[in-house]
Amino acid sequence: MKLNEGLVVKTKLDEEGVIYLEKVIEGFCLCLPIYKEIAFLVPGKKSEGFIVIKSILMNEHGKIEINEGCSIRRSEETFAREVLERGKGVFKEMTDQSESTMYLPLSKNRNLPFGVAKIVCKDQVFTDKLLAELFNESDQMDEIYNQCHSKFMTDPYVFMPNEKGEHLNNAASAFKRRIGATEEDWFIKLWQAGEGRPFFMDIIDNRSCTGTDFVIEKFEFFIIAYPIYIKDTYFGTLISIAEISMIKTMLKEVINKSTIIKEVHHRVKNNLQTIASLLRLQTRRTNSFLVGKAFVESINRISSIALVYEALSQEGENVVNMKDCIKNILTMIISNMVEPNKSIKGEIRGQDIYLSGSQASNVSLCITELLQNALEHAFVFRKNGNILVTLKQVNREIIITVEDDGVGLSGKKSKAGSLGLEIIQMITTESLKGSFKLESHTYGSVGEIRFPM
Repeated sequence: MKLNEGLVVKTKLDEEGVIYLEKVIEGFCLCLPIYKEIAFLVPGKKSEGFIVIKSILMNEHGKIEINEGCSIRRSEETFAREVLERGKGVFKEMTDQSESTMYLPLSKNRNLPFGVAKIVCKDQVFTDKLLAELFNESDQMDEIYNQCHSKFMTDPYVFMPNEKGEHLNNAASAFKRRIGATEEDWFIKLWQAGEGRPFFMDIIDNRSCTGTDFVIEKFEFFIIAYPIYIKDTYFGTLISIAEISMIKTMLKEVINKSTIIKEVHHRVKNNLQTIASLLRLQTRRTNSFLVGKAFVESINRISSIALVYEALSQEGENVVNMKDCIKNILTMIISNMVEPNKSIKGEIRGQDIYLSGSQASNVSLCITELLQNALEHAFVFRKNGNILVTLKQVNREIIITVEDDGVGLSGKKSKAGSLGLEIIQMITTESLKGSFKLESHTYGSVGEIRFPM
């Protein structure tokens, strides 16, 4: 399951952490036959809240449904924060619902947890025999591998209903033969190979999902263990295995790709800045006010896209923090358009919202047009004024407003033939698949853009 590489920007995870989380999610997907839904929560980089990385379920027809960016209730954030702080899983019986929920910490090599798995249990009775059958080769498991596993992740897995029993898939049986293991309790011995308290006991006692590196003779591999709970009862442990060489290959690919992306974005930014500089030179050679105005507006449009690519080149990912980007656009346009004898202040409020490079470029153009429209028309007879840009996300919809305290629209919805407003309308409806409206109020005007994530 390929995760959004922008998680490096949105969360506190590094590239290696994202790859590890990817493997954790893929392992949990093997548990879908016994759970109603599994969601993965990771703290955001700049906020105290949690980002829902994935929410995965298997519907009644045996098909996998995967959702991203889902919202969670405040009470759920409280449980998740408690799990992160204590490092131990908690079980919550929901009073307003028939279902129960487990919150399991996600960690690596006995470090502090980096995230939480929220597991909604099925209202069904399971036995050891039934659980073992569910983890055997089947159409359900084929569906899980087809939908949830990347090309590197056809991993061996073992289900252990107790410390002596085991159920291996074909890949695990082959892996066991390759490392020369013959004992029936070989996997327990691996978990007890380290010094001190065995990892296996930590998993059971702390109700946690954890992983660790192991080296046996010439073999390097990575093990992730997933405790299986049905409501508050422990039934066994699912263990997935991955060779370290595969993980290192993936990490190398991610780092190389990030370096190339940074370089490409940096070159695009430089080219756009060169074009803007040429237009500025041309602006100084014209005596026409209208021609000069058109040049300035074009320079602002090009420069706003250049700011997007500057952000992309710094992050190395195809994702942009729009709050930071719009703040830079606001500063740039006020500097370019406000006359020295005027005092127009700009402010931006709202949450951090991350968009892909394509979406960010489209949004930056719309914001540029709204800001230019406000600076050109709202403060014609005034030397002071304010512009406020607000960003918010409501469920799966992004809402951005640009508000000024100027003279308003004088009863007109928009100026006929305005190129700027035509650009906004075209981008929001055709590229962003959203909507745009511009309204006048007693205190000024408000432009609003809405579009789905």
